[in-house]
Amino acid sequence: MYFYFCATRLLMLFNSFAFLLFFPVVVVLYYTIPRNMRWLLLLVAGFVFYMYYKAAYVLILVALIVVDYLAALALERTKLQHSRKLILLLSIVSNLGILFYFKYYNFSLDIFNYFSISNGFHPDLPYTDLLLPIGLSFHTFQSLSYTIEVYKGNYPAEKNIGKYALYVLFFPQLVAGPIERPSHLLPQLNCDNKFSYDECVSGLYRMTWGLFKKAVIADNIAIITDPVFAYPSRYSNTEYVICIFFFLFQLYCDFSGYTDMALGAARILGFKLSANFNFPLSATSIKDYWKRWHISLTSWFRDYVYLPLGGNKKGNARRITNIFIVFLLSGLWHGASINFVIWGILNAIGYLLIDRLIAKIPAQLKLLKQVLTLAYLMVTYAFFRAPTFEIATKMLAGIYKLPQEISNAIHKPMLFHTRVFHMISPVQIAYCLGLVASLLTVEKHLKEGTIVRQIKTSGTAFRWALYSAVVIYIYLFGQFGNHNFIYFQF
Repeated sequence: MYFYFCATRLLMLFNSFAFLLFFPVVVVLYYTIPRNMRWLLLLVAGFVFYMYYKAAYVLILVALIVVDYLAALALERTKLQHSRKLILLLSIVSNLGILFYFKYYNFSLDIFNYFSISNGFHPDLPYTDLLLPIGLSFHTFQSLSYTIEVYKGNYPAEKNIGKYALYVLFFPQLVAGPIERPSHLLPQLNCDNKFSYDECVSGLYRMTWGLFKKAVIADNIAIITDPVFAYPSRYSNTEYVICIFFFLFQLYCDFSGYTDMALGAARILGFKLSANFNFPLSATSIKDYWKRWHISLTSWFRDYVYLPLGGNKKGNARRITNIFIVFLLSGLWHGASINFVIWGILNAIGYLLIDRLIAKIPAQLKLLKQVLTLAYLMVTYAFFRAPTFEIATKMLAGIYKLPQEISNAIHKPMLFHTRVFHMISPVQIAYCLGLVASLLTVEKHLKEGTIVRQIKTSGTAFRWALYSAVVIYIYLFGQFGNHNFIYFQF
């Protein structure tokens, strides 16, 4: 469905050789050119970074930048509330209209054709075959937050169109977030950033850990998961369960790995982007998970959808309705297919119902709460990842058939391997389990702050030996090449 959306396109991935050349050049130039020209350098870098994918698509961003820039100026100058609402509506329609055309037009046409044919009408409306501009959903939400905040009077309109363009085209978070608010990022674009050795080292730490999560953990797990989702008929029920289990960690390491590299790159340049993850794998409920996962998106929906709809202040029925609306929109934000709709609905059910069951478990059994939370999320992410609804249901049905499959294999020991593991090697499984264990161990210490303290207090020789070992391990065991980040499609 989505993992192959840009397989034929070149991308300047954070884990690519192109970025390895691009980023140091930008950093050196940034700290050597006159300070009043640095924002312009970053703007040019943003254009280069985005145009490396498909140059023509940058015209879409330029058009939306001009519309939103002018809309914000008009909002600030206009006093009549009716006129201000029309201006804001123009900005919203422009942004969402472009997003709809590229992302939802064909999906809407499928639905229209289904109901039309069911009623004896046979329309002949053309489908589009355009690629989705990379990161369009992120750009749209970041741009909308700007005009909405100006409309509310929470932030003044940016007078310099170049700096507003940089707000949209800041390359570290250009294609997969975090989704920034104007009050957080725009003031930093006007700051006089000075080179800081400590900030540079901190940024490199984060970029290295992000690269490890992406290239070593996520992309090695992808060797198992991608073929199973693509060709499920070749695999056993046991392999379905293994695949769904590992995908939970693949998705986290892929997306949070990108975010770590984005935050690290920005920090080297003297910028601090918003946190997007807060150790979601340690969540003890679905609600807790969504407070920790993709924080910039969930907070966007909270501030611009959930609260304007009334939040939880208009009765329980309205609260439940609002939660379903938010999760349904979140599903559609991720992709235009029935699978993402179901994924959103399942998360709403988990948020409202499953959490009530988990809450009955004593607080002392924290680990059990975490396991049940991740188990439910595994089910939801089967729909998130599977290319079709049929494949998702087939793989989830394998969970219920698993005991019988294992029982049959045990009763015929000579056939155990061929019955249970058709295609996936147990060695692959063991290696990926080791990667997951290392992830959980490191994140536990990162959460407690012990690793950072130990590295800082260790000797110089030890630190450089550790850095070298990590880099060598990434080089030897990381998967490189055309391994796109999952969230680039959105």
